[in-house]
Amino acid sequence: MSDQKTRSWVGEGKQVAGYPLINLNICLSDVPADAVKSHKNGKKYLNLTVGERKNGEDQYGNTHSIWVNDYKPEPKSETVVEESALPF
Repeated sequence: MSDQKTRSWVGEGKQVAGYPLINLNICLSDVPADAVKSHKNGKKYLNLTVGERKNGEDQYGNTHSIWVNDYKPEPKSETVVEESALPF
């Protein structure tokens, strides 16, 4: 069984020929409502990831895909080291 989550794909991007740029198109209708996060500064944020397409350019010239970055770091747990385990 795979631990990989289903991604929320929200757009595509095209590499600009001759420039180190990628033009992006994001479909706001495809963005899940719970992906937009409110910050303590009162602004709303959406974390996205852009990746190069595995199969190369598609029929429309898109070279990159965009998806919602839903990474959540695991909470830090306190590590207790016994004195006898120390090398000095």
